Amino acid sequence: MDHKDSKFDFSPSELEMVCDKSFFFKKGQVLSKIKGQYTRLEEAIHEIDFPSLPFEMLKRGKISQGENYLGAPWVVLDAPAFFSGKDILAFRHIFLWGLNISSTLHVSGKYLDKVD
Repeated sequence: MDHKDSKFDFSPSELEMVCDKSFFFKKGQVLSKIKGQYTRLEEAIHEIDFPSLPFEMLKRGKISQGENYLGAPWVVLDAPAFFSGKDILAFRHIFLWGLNISSTLHVSGKYLDKVD
């Protein structure tokens, strides 16, 4: 059956991509490398002495990943980080596939008063 006979009506490049499962293996390898780098970054962050940060956030970190933020797969490292209701103090490092890699500071609640 020709692809034009299907209800999907894939373009030739779309059909080629659909039939090429190697993309997913490569994607998995790339995401694994990003998570490996974030694991090393988290370990390095935990070695730094931050005397002005609350103890509860110094040894805490989390790596998360998902498939659709702004239409792209993503990996996030929050480290050091403390989340408790409205009180948030976190350094967020995000890899957003095809768009960017960035680091941001998230502050709210009781920690907001301490930021100048």
